[in-house]
Amino acid sequence: MRVIQRAVAVGLALGLPLAPAGLASGEPAPTPQVEADRAYRMLARTINMELAAEDADHWGDAVLDVHLDACRNAGFTAVRLPVSWQRYVTAGPPYTIAPAAFARVDRLVEMITERGLAVIVDYHKDKAFVADPAAHRERFLAIVDQVASHYRDAPPGVVLEPFAEPNSKLDGVWNEYFAAALALVRKTNPRRPVLVGPPGYNSVAGLPYLRLPPDPGLIVCVHLYQPVSFVFQGEDFFPGSARFRGKTWTGGEPEREALSHEVDEAVAWARANRRPMFIEEFGCTDNADMASRIRWTRSMRSLLESRGLAWGIWSFGPSFAIYDLDHQAWKPGLLEALIPAPLATPRPR
Repeated sequence: MRVIQRAVAVGLALGLPLAPAGLASGEPAPTPQVEADRAYRMLARTINMELAAEDADHWGDAVLDVHLDACRNAGFTAVRLPVSWQRYVTAGPPYTIAPAAFARVDRLVEMITERGLAVIVDYHKDKAFVADPAAHRERFLAIVDQVASHYRDAPPGVVLEPFAEPNSKLDGVWNEYFAAALALVRKTNPRRPVLVGPPGYNSVAGLPYLRLPPDPGLIVCVHLYQPVSFVFQGEDFFPGSARFRGKTWTGGEPEREALSHEVDEAVAWARANRRPMFIEEFGCTDNADMASRIRWTRSMRSLLESRGLAWGIWSFGPSFAIYDLDHQAWKPGLLEALIPAPLATPRPR
């Protein structure tokens, strides 16, 4: 499979060292550990591109050059693409992914990497699989195998995420299923960095139940949405959230201490298990008042960076949006809360 043959060049203000597109004759190949370390630095400031998700109008085509230029010029270093691959496979074995689906994702990967950004290709929101893992195990593994094989020649800045947010009945078998998925990835991508999150929707609380294969190319990721009464207020997917409408976030000491507690739990697990920890998602609903959103976002970003953690904001849009799609501009105050003004400047292509 030919995908993008250009290397990702993410110099940025961070001065990130990158893996080369190719190796000189006789030069030893980077180890999985080296590749994972490089990828982690490239994920320093990630933005989740929900526009690429299956529930967006004109899936995939909704992401425009102007959107990715805005991300690049703002100072983001990576883009995460949520893809519900299960929607685009044949009904039965061998569960072949439609060429049109790969073509759409390839287009997005190329658009992102040609701007010098890293990209996470994620397998997202397979409700049938989490509800009955055994019934859909073969399909899950077939998808992981095909995606890995498809991107075997992708640039080093392409990171694979075999599945996001294991939950429900998948929780109890997640360690086994992930190990099987990783074995398939490693057949075609022996050194590519791979993301894995704990059961319980990638929650920090799920970290003690995560058992990882002895693979040095893994990056552990968690999602932080606290306090839920603030960040999920009025969201239909969260039962009972209507009663939280109007809840504010002042940034007082008790509120900041609550955020710190969860982050420090994740940091402690990472240190104990000698694994890089990526805060893959954090974000706040559009239903919250803007002043509170800005305070919360700034506090969370500052907390994560003070702990040396790479992070990903959910999301560019349309939900939990930090970008105004109607006016093609960042929502006032939110970008500044994430990336201070000196970093949010255009960079040469």
